[in-house]
Amino acid sequence: MVKLNAYKHAYNVSCVMSGGVETNSSMLDIRIDRCSSGETVCYVDPGYLVSVEADFIPGHATKSLKLGVDAVMGNGYRFAIMSAGIPNSSVQPGIVYVIKFSIVPNDVLAGETFAMEVDVLDDGNRVLFCVQTVVHINPFILSQLNPMYK
Repeated sequence: MVKLNAYKHAYNVSCVMSGGVETNSSMLDIRIDRCSSGETVCYVDPGYLVSVEADFIPGHATKSLKLGVDAVMGNGYRFAIMSAGIPNSSVQPGIVYVIKFSIVPNDVLAGETFAMEVDVLDDGNRVLFCVQTVVHINPFILSQLNPMYK
């Protein structure tokens, strides 16, 4: 698992806060499994589980959290990878919390490089924090799934 906070330029925490509301929340760290140790791009293989963990301190209390993960292509086109409420996710300000989720990149984006944006929203749909990192999905190789193709 690569800790991206060791590479300060590997992600951008200046995502636009929804509605211009400042939440005083802090994103402390993000870790992405199956990434190389490269400083600027996270390389992942299609068809393999990728675990993501993010540590944050909320700036205010909220009864529930929502997780959004988007792909932002080089031409500005954005599409949702996942959007889900997080059960039993009440948080209090000043306490460190960890959000964990996993995704399996499919071969549709194989060979593509894009920004992956992770947003955590409060119960009023305000962004508590967001982070972007550059992801490259390696080309899909049939031998990854079936040794017969080697």
